[in-house]
Amino acid sequence: MAGEYTVLLSGDALAIPFEYYSGAWRAGIRSTYPFDLDNWIEHLSLLKEEDIHLDINRMHLDYEKDIRFVSNIPQGGGLGSSGAITAAFYDRYVFDDKSLEDELDEVRRVLSHMEAYFHGRSSGVDPLVSLTGQTFISLDGTDQLRTTQIPQSIRLHIIHTQTERNTGPLIEYFMDAMENKPKFQETVNEELIPAVKRFISAWIEGRTSEMETVFQQISQLEWELLKPMISKEIKALWKQSLEDENFSLKLCGAGGGGAYLALGELPESMKLKSLEIKSV
Repeated sequence: MAGEYTVLLSGDALAIPFEYYSGAWRAGIRSTYPFDLDNWIEHLSLLKEEDIHLDINRMHLDYEKDIRFVSNIPQGGGLGSSGAITAAFYDRYVFDDKSLEDELDEVRRVLSHMEAYFHGRSSGVDPLVSLTGQTFISLDGTDQLRTTQIPQSIRLHIIHTQTERNTGPLIEYFMDAMENKPKFQETVNEELIPAVKRFISAWIEGRTSEMETVFQQISQLEWELLKPMISKEIKALWKQSLEDENFSLKLCGAGGGGAYLALGELPESMKLKSLEIKSV
């Protein structure tokens, strides 16, 4: 929802579950996973250093019995498909004594290590939201899970570009720009990170008018800073939104394709498929 990239800099973040997309373990599924299971198991085996138990035998046995995790979440769309499968594997195959109530940061760290297999780097937020079904809020250095509702006075949409993207190179671009482009770093630190903080604060406190205003500011900043994350299918609409007070766009996940978020009244002439998020 907010802070997709700045969370990698230990910035504030807001992520909400959307029940339209879900997944579950199913029997009798003969399809393969869209990744190399043996390679991922090798990646997960490093978790032994985190004082947890990974049931690799059960993982192999389930696979041989055609038990798979399946979901309706589009892959490469920024809607948490890798987070969902990470959460599912954690829930089914990882055993530890970590408590979400008392050791939220530790659970998130393990999930982050697991999901990093897919992207090269992960904040652990998406799998945490999938695991708990709750909204994740990181604000002023404090992480928490809570049940929230989308304010009825706003209209929030997911826009689909139908274009898959690879998250890893986009994260690399952002981190490289933070390290090697002083102006980029300055704008992120002095404008984008504070805007994300204001948006999350407004969301928590239900200040919808401020929420809409800051959403527009984030949209403008992402347009200026993160052009590689804005796919060609949506650039014209995004540019239109910067001149139209009725709606605004921002990244959903890493961007670069897949889904984007819109706040406000979408133009009737829009040809891209959209889905309104009515509640959490």
